[in-house]
Amino acid sequence: MNSNTMERIGLFALAAIFATTGFAQNDKVDEVGDKAMDKGEQRVDRKIDQGLDAGFDKIEGVLFGKKKSKDKGDSKSSDKSTDQGHDEAGQEMEAAPVPYTGGVSIEENNDPFEPLDFTGSYRMVIHSHKNGSEVKDSPAEMLMAFNIDHMAMVPKNPDEKGDMRMVFDLRNKHTYTLITDDKGKKSGIKMKMMKVNVEGDGKENGKVADVVRTDETRTIEGRTCRKYTYKDEKGSGEAWFAEDISFDMMAAFKQMVGGKGVEDWQNLPHTGVVMENTWNSADGKEKVTMFTKDLVVGQVDESLFSTAGFEVMDMSSMPMYGK
Repeated sequence: MNSNTMERIGLFALAAIFATTGFAQNDKVDEVGDKAMDKGEQRVDRKIDQGLDAGFDKIEGVLFGKKKSKDKGDSKSSDKSTDQGHDEAGQEMEAAPVPYTGGVSIEENNDPFEPLDFTGSYRMVIHSHKNGSEVKDSPAEMLMAFNIDHMAMVPKNPDEKGDMRMVFDLRNKHTYTLITDDKGKKSGIKMKMMKVNVEGDGKENGKVADVVRTDETRTIEGRTCRKYTYKDEKGSGEAWFAEDISFDMMAAFKQMVGGKGVEDWQNLPHTGVVMENTWNSADGKEKVTMFTKDLVVGQVDESLFSTAGFEVMDMSSMPMYGK
């Protein structure tokens, strides 16, 4: 498994934070998404990575609202690069890890296991607008599922064939990428769970300058929700939290993301599920609206965390990039 694929998975986890928390900003999701896709453009070990491309494209479309450009050259040239890719992969394994621009780096996750306080699932629907019009491939959808020691992300795109699922085994520190192709073949990989570190003082990483918990409430999807407002130099918005649900979203993602660049996000004094969130850019050109649908609390489809029926390649014994 080459470092580009491993890092790409880590960046998807980071992007999910900004897409699913109540104070998500479109430019931050785009920024992380661009980095994930830039790394994904580089192909080293074709035999493994080609099997994951279709699945990753699904997540990119949901989180970032973008399509990955196709690799240049035909399939023959791709096959010819396989042997060279193995050599390059070996060289990269011995090299020192190179952080992303902006202070984002990946490392093996050795943090102690902390059980999640939420069991349930929901479907996240994100609408993105630019200059008053909804952008191409909007809305995007993602199914999120949680239990005490697992988290699953399942992108939903009716225009794409096949399915993709990412499962995070928080207790054993493993990440599973499971793919069902358009012919029904089920395959996947098992890797060490990574942690994304975002360095800096938080300012360049979307630091929230002003978050206000208001007294305004409204009913959304049958639940009483409280309005929060937030604002910084990049934009402003409002988020509606179902505070009666005991769920610390940041506690879940904190097990995969760290560093000073996201400390302000992780320490925000809120709990519950974000049922609706609207963000507007300061220049008025961009708008992102997120809706939570089909919320289920207290039970979850355990098959979402299962690898049964999949031919899984175990890469968990391989050293992390740079180790």
